[in-house]
Amino acid sequence: MPNNLRYERKFYSNDISVSQILNYFLTHPSSFKTAYPDRFVNNVYFDTNEFNMFRHGVEGDSQRIKVRMRWYGDMESSEITPTLELKRKFGHVGDKMKWKLSTFQTTQAMLKAAQKVDLLLDSNATDYSVLYTILPLLRPVLINRYKRKYLISADQKYRITVDTGMSYYPNTTNIPKLQNSEKTDGIIVEVKYLPCDHEGVSVITSKIPIRLSKFSKYLNGVEMLFKSNRLLV
Repeated sequence: MPNNLRYERKFYSNDISVSQILNYFLTHPSSFKTAYPDRFVNNVYFDTNEFNMFRHGVEGDSQRIKVRMRWYGDMESSEITPTLELKRKFGHVGDKMKWKLSTFQTTQAMLKAAQKVDLLLDSNATDYSVLYTILPLLRPVLINRYKRKYLISADQKYRITVDTGMSYYPNTTNIPKLQNSEKTDGIIVEVKYLPCDHEGVSVITSKIPIRLSKFSKYLNGVEMLFKSNRLLV
């Protein structure tokens, strides 16, 4: 079992404002404060031709993986240095492994390279073996973009992210156009912490004005963009 496991508890709502959520945390006894400036998060999610990762997520398999390529800021810009990320789930906890990729001069060049994701990662990369067999089977499925706020408790044990403006784009070969996106209204709040701090998390989560949810950005995006795909039936 990996030694860098953590909990990620998600809360989703489309009938509460960002200011209400921020007020809850910023006035909480745990003394949350801004941990990092707001920024846009962009992801290219990968899956097999049969959408195996999507299926495992829908079925709630206790052990499953998710592969994505992430960059921050403008959707279309120059000098992009994305990160390849592998998220693994082991029951209620999970971990995340990251590999920094080469710098691309344009978003278009990066998306073109993503069509062969197995060629992006240096074979000498640390812990690459965990991806060695799966990468050649993957293809980019969708692009996801949202704005993220970051908070952290005074004791630095609990990190909060607040995501809004969720958009999904089916075209992973060209720079996405905002008018061609599918959107999800609402707010996604994630509470992230280490297993050793699990006992104290109820002080924070018990009165969050949003219900605990199993909301997945990737699963939601696939369901929105590929409703008519017979492979998902």
